[in-house]
Amino acid sequence: MEHYYLAHHGIKGQKWGVRRFQNQDGSLTSAGRARYDEGGSGGSGGSGGSRPRIKTRKEMRNAYWKQLDANEAANERAVTDIQGRISRKELTKRQANKAYDSAWKEYKNADRLAKQQYKATKKQNRIEKRRRNLELNVEASKTLAEANKGRADKALKKVGSTKAGMLGLDILKKGAYHVEAMQARGQQRMWEREAAKDQRKLERFNRRHG
Repeated sequence: MEHYYLAHHGIKGQKWGVRRFQNQDGSLTSAGRARYDEGGSGGSGGSGGSRPRIKTRKEMRNAYWKQLDANEAANERAVTDIQGRISRKELTKRQANKAYDSAWKEYKNADRLAKQQYKATKKQNRIEKRRRNLELNVEASKTLAEANKGRADKALKKVGSTKAGMLGLDILKKGAYHVEAMQARGQQRMWEREAAKDQRKLERFNRRHG
C-alpha cells in the first residue's frame, strides 16, 4: 500500500535570514523596488499592477511608539477626566454632608431649646400651683377662724341673754352655750395658728421662687 504526502523544502537558492526583496534594515532591494513598482513600471517578478509600499522596520517602530504615545495620552486624559469626576463627586458629597451636619445641628439646638422651654414652663406651672395651694390654705384657715369666732360670739351672746332662774333647764342651757363658746374659741385659735403658719410658708415660698 502506497502513502502519498506533500513536502516542501524551501526555494532553490534561498538562504537563512536573507530576503530577495528586503534588506535587514527593512529597506527594499533593487529587486524589491522593481517588484513593487516603486522605481519603474513593473518587473519580471511583479504582476504589472501598482502595489502598496511595504513599511520599513524603522517606520513600523516609529508608528508603534507613536501609537503607544497616543494611547498613553488617551489614558492620561481618561484618568484626568475620571479624577475630575471623582473630585466633583467628592466635593458634592462633602457639600451635602456639610449641609446635612449643619441642618442636624440646627435641629438638635432647636430640640434642646424646646426641651428647656418645656421644662421651664412645667417648673413654672408647678410653682404657680404650689403658690395657689398655699394661698387657698391661708384663705381657708382664715375663713374657718372667722366662722368659729362668729360661732363663739353668738354662743356668748346667748349665754348673756339667758335669763337667770331657779330652773335647772336655764342653768343647763347657759352651761351648754358656754361650752359651745369655749369650743368655738378653741377652734378659732387653732385655725388662726394654721393661717399664720400657712402665711409664713407662703412668704418663704415667694422669697425662694420670686
